[in-house]
Amino acid sequence: DGIRDRDVTGVQDVCSSDLRNNLNSHWVRCFCYSFSEDEYFGKIFMIDLHTHSNASDGTDTPTELVKNAYSMGIRTLAITDHDTTSGWREAISALPNEMNLVLGSEISCQTDDGISVHMLGLLFDESNQALTEELAKTRENRVTRMGRMVTRLNEAGIEITLEEVLAQLSDGATLGRPHLADALIARGTMKTRDEVFT
Repeated sequence: DGIRDRDVTGVQDVCSSDLRNNLNSHWVRCFCYSFSEDEYFGKIFMIDLHTHSNASDGTDTPTELVKNAYSMGIRTLAITDHDTTSGWREAISALPNEMNLVLGSEISCQTDDGISVHMLGLLFDESNQALTEELAKTRENRVTRMGRMVTRLNEAGIEITLEEVLAQLSDGATLGRPHLADALIARGTMKTRDEVFT
């Protein structure tokens, strides 16, 4: 009963009015989980609150991610690409009526001690300027970090260039180690991502 009586107005207030207006009819399904009792209660649905599309280091487009999740029985899905919200619109467009979408991102952070932490952020306001700038800065830092990784590989006798790695990115995607793996595969140095990471 606690879920049925839940007040979702606070969730609505998290997101900007512009975003809500752009989402139109998807607003309730994307953010508020305002299910009717007849449709949802008494049934069991799978959820996945941590997925990546090819907007970061996943292999599926946001559309494919939504369709594949739906075909596997997932009815609540979060799209949480690394340090970006660039897959949100496409995922929303692909959303079936019977599925709910939670918008988010896996945000790269660092503790005061320099320890790398990935924080899963859900239902935040993508128009927040400070957050947008921080995500952009983090994406830029990933390119610098990848340059260091390429240098280390070259020093170890494995030939690869940063340009080859960047060529593996889909438009607007966040750079990550899987793109390095894909570049090594494209070059013929390795056969699969699993081989690269073992």
